[in-house]
Amino acid sequence: MPCEKRASTQNELNQCAGSAFEKADAEMNRVYQPLMSATARRGESYQQKLKEAQQAWLKYRDATCESEAAINAEGTIYPTAYNYCLAQVTTERTKRLAMMMGGMLSRSDGSQKK
Repeated sequence: MPCEKRASTQNELNQCAGSAFEKADAEMNRVYQPLMSATARRGESYQQKLKEAQQAWLKYRDATCESEAAINAEGTIYPTAYNYCLAQVTTERTKRLAMMMGGMLSRSDGSQKK
C-alpha cells in the first residue's frame, strides 16, 4: 500500500512526500553518475556542459517547486506540496537523463537510433 494511503496525519503525509523525493533523487543520481562518466570519455567539454546543465536544472527545479508550493506556505501541508513537486520534477529529469544515456550508448557502439 502506498505511503499516502497509510498516512493518517499531516505529519505522516509530510514524511511520505519527503521519502518520495529522497527516492526520486537517489534514482536520478544513479542515472546521472554513469552519464557523467560517459560524457567524460567523450571529452571534458561534454562533461562540463552536462554539469552546468544539471546545476541550472537544480535551480529551476527548486524555484518551480517553491512557486508551486507557495500557496501553502503558511500551512502544515507545505512540506507535502513542496516535496511531492520535487519528486515529480526529479523523476521527469531522470527520464531525460536516461534518454541521454541511451543515446550516448547507442553512439558508442556504432548503432543509430531513429
